[in-house]
Amino acid sequence: MMPVGKKVREMLKPLMKVLRLTSLFLSAFGVRCLVWLTDVRRYLGLIEYDGGAYISWGREMVSRICRGDWSGFLVNPVHPPLGKLMIGAFTYLMDPMLDPYRSATLLMCIISSITSIIIYGIGSSTLNERRGLIAWMAYTFDPFSIHWTIAWLDAPALLFITVSQFLLIKFCRGFFKYTTMVFLAGLFYALALMTKFQSILFLPMVVVVIKGWRWRAIFTVISLVILLLNPQFWISDGISKIIYENILVTRTSFQDVKLSGGLILLILAEFIYRIWGGYIGLRVLPYIIPLIAFFLILLRGNSYGDALSAKWFLLSLIGIGLTPRLIFPEYYYIYTEPPLSILISTLTTQLERINPKLRGVMCFCLFGSLVALSSYVVNANFWKILILYMASGHRS
Repeated sequence: MMPVGKKVREMLKPLMKVLRLTSLFLSAFGVRCLVWLTDVRRYLGLIEYDGGAYISWGREMVSRICRGDWSGFLVNPVHPPLGKLMIGAFTYLMDPMLDPYRSATLLMCIISSITSIIIYGIGSSTLNERRGLIAWMAYTFDPFSIHWTIAWLDAPALLFITVSQFLLIKFCRGFFKYTTMVFLAGLFYALALMTKFQSILFLPMVVVVIKGWRWRAIFTVISLVILLLNPQFWISDGISKIIYENILVTRTSFQDVKLSGGLILLILAEFIYRIWGGYIGLRVLPYIIPLIAFFLILLRGNSYGDALSAKWFLLSLIGIGLTPRLIFPEYYYIYTEPPLSILISTLTTQLERINPKLRGVMCFCLFGSLVALSSYVVNANFWKILILYMASGHRS
């Protein structure tokens, strides 16, 4: 017969888990609200991009749809509707209490805090509670993560991607259970695609956690089939408007650079900037997590790290490098936060060996954060000025 004390502990386990997750969420949420809903952001000089635009588009979209005008889904057709719908609906819901900007900011704080819990879950699932807490701390208190809490579409897209990865990692045993989880993971990844089309560039960093090419193909097909439910595709001229607007934005981004050898040089310089020196930009807080990972790898020497999270990080960088925009905002690097948080936790708790070749590539990439931090101290605009100079030299 089970002792009374042990029985009580077993009964209290679910309650303790709920309390633990609640406290972790409230800690992450409190830090973000402290920075973004008070004057702290002004003292730190934090910036965000296009806040007023996305809030306005989101509210207009919700307003039109509520009137039965389905063309509302094509407000700002450059991006899918889900992220803007979330922003618009939440600001209308909070209208009696908060102005639209503050309510949209509150929503981003909630989304980022939920992401921290999912990262904790991934860390705990792959080893133990300690690893989960280290990963949670790395993500929650990283200045870059706090800063880009306000990434209007990328923050919710990252949440959906991270949930997708969590489901694939957590429930990896049993054929029927894994089949169900692949479908649910595909659903959440499709939600990321319905938030931002660029999420397709991060497909490799999601499927890397799936075992076997057959399951990877099934996951991809499920995601793309669900994406077809995007209302934008079913509205008259919707697809043509999406294509036209995205081509227009891409052309504008490349600043009418001539199709010449100079353009190839410019794209190469931009790609290197993104992979190696792009962790920092004007008035952006230092990107600390890569520095921690870099020095941990150096200190470990031939010791340990998680090969899966290392591949996850490198594939996220490739996704950033392939983004078809020139001189793009720094918030795209939030996609590297979850894998680097997990990597730091595994480097600390010592797990599988990293392949020596993989370790060398990682050290090369992560060393870029040290270069970026130096440029931040000397001149935060150094890399941007160099690339803009090259662009102006080859403009048509």
